[in-house]
Amino acid sequence: ISILPILLSTQNRRNTEASIKYFIVQAIAATILLNAAIINTWNNGSWLINAPLNTFSSNLITIALFLKLSIWPFHFWYPEVINGVSLINGLIITTWQKIAPTIITLLIINNLNINIILICSLSSIIISAWNGLNQTQTRKILSFSSINHISWIILISLYNQNTSLTMFFIYIIINSAI
Repeated sequence: ISILPILLSTQNRRNTEASIKYFIVQAIAATILLNAAIINTWNNGSWLINAPLNTFSSNLITIALFLKLSIWPFHFWYPEVINGVSLINGLIITTWQKIAPTIITLLIINNLNINIILICSLSSIIISAWNGLNQTQTRKILSFSSINHISWIILISLYNQNTSLTMFFIYIIINSAI
């Protein structure tokens, strides 16, 4: 919720629409994540984030995190939001706002369904690269680039989490330089 005043600092219709869209998507993802945690606690009796997950909780958590990270098939809202906000706010959304969901994903990746992660990450890499090539607007190109990078980070985390974390921090540094 603390990002909302920053996003709404510029008062125009396009920025307001993008900010509200971002808030609604993030609120839905947070609700799904909280419900998955509650369901998992009922089944396991533990609030630990790296506790074993049942299939339903695992799938709900994957959906929530992919929605927060804008990984395919939950990426359709992202280019419009980045295109609607200012460049500085777009930078915040593409970097700072992805730190927590990425770290959570890296912490619990071994408890999630590997096949779903593999299919969604690979699809997201291909679709975002293709859509990025088809754009003429700089902010949309940056948004598809962000989707592509975060998909690579999640895909690499299946094999080596340290490399994935290093790649994520390099992505943040490079993106912040823009």
